[in-house]
Amino acid sequence: MRGSASMTALFGAFAGKNRQHLTYTVQVFASPDGAGSVVRIDRGNTGAMAGAIGVARARKAFTEWQGRIGAALPH
Repeated sequence: MRGSASMTALFGAFAGKNRQHLTYTVQVFASPDGAGSVVRIDRGNTGAMAGAIGVARARKAFTEWQGRIGAALPH
């Protein structure tokens, strides 16, 4: 989670890139064949509270975090 929900609600996209309220859910569980682990990352919100700019920022931030986490884990 990052940013401030109240700042995002009051100022929308003007709250700023790093202050937009975003939440993520990370789940780790055993793979079906038991040979490893599965990591699932979901967005907790769409960023719509900050309008169209907020949605675009939320998508970009999610893609960046997904790539970072994927790169940090063994394949």
